[in-house]
Amino acid sequence: MDAVTYPDPAVVSFVNNHLIAVRLILSHREDQPHFRIHRVIWTPTVVILDRRGTSHYQSPGIFHHRSFCPCSRRSLMVWGRYDEAANHLSTAVDAHTSSLVPEPLYWLGVARYLKVRRRVPMMEAGNRLRTEYPNNSWAARVPPNQEEAPEDIG
Repeated sequence: MDAVTYPDPAVVSFVNNHLIAVRLILSHREDQPHFRIHRVIWTPTVVILDRRGTSHYQSPGIFHHRSFCPCSRRSLMVWGRYDEAANHLSTAVDAHTSSLVPEPLYWLGVARYLKVRRRVPMMEAGNRLRTEYPNNSWAARVPPNQEEAPEDIG
């Protein structure tokens, strides 16, 4: 992530303005309890915690700099900031035409559903996932019969 993600100016700005960055090293004895507490089994892993230390987002592996900020901001949904999360996720979806799209597209559907508690916005994202990325693991998470589900489930 030092070579791909962190040098990007947008990531630097996002981290400086919205996060308190902490780097833990698995081989450092004093850092090991944090790996256990947050169930991190592989590095690198990005974990976003709230001020109480509750984990709201975790993503193992290298994070492409173009999807780091929008995907990390899906944690805004925890505080009911669905529009803000959807805007960032939509930016990530619109900016890519590759394997980076499925995760933010999935969460975009979730953010839109949580905002209005209606299935249609979620179904649009889910149907796009299954159509454009049928073999992706995020598409596999979409219920197979979304079209038949009731309009209002919340």
